[in-house]
Amino acid sequence: MWDPIRQRIQSKGSRLRSNDASFLVYALMDAIVDHCFPILEHYGDLLEDLEDDVLANPQRTIITSIHKIKRDLLMMRRAAWPMREVISFYTESRMNAWVTSRGYTCAIFTIISFRS
Repeated sequence: MWDPIRQRIQSKGSRLRSNDASFLVYALMDAIVDHCFPILEHYGDLLEDLEDDVLANPQRTIITSIHKIKRDLLMMRRAAWPMREVISFYTESRMNAWVTSRGYTCAIFTIISFRS
């Protein structure tokens, strides 16, 4: 997950090298959010398959599958929630180092808030 950021830091002329630390924070948070999308897509596919199973052949075992997916999604939400709080603080901060990339973090905050 971090290798692309490391490569950008090492590359001369990179925006990560030419901007301040707040842009690095943005890049790190963006990588985390990007890493979450395949996981969310996986659960979306599972839920679509489960819906097809329920409509085609309702069984009690499907209830077990629903509960497992629900537990997994709740665990993911609990893991992501602290990041939402950090981003909230980051976007509301009055410190100069944080304020410079507010636009970047507002986009990430919106995505995380929408998914929660």
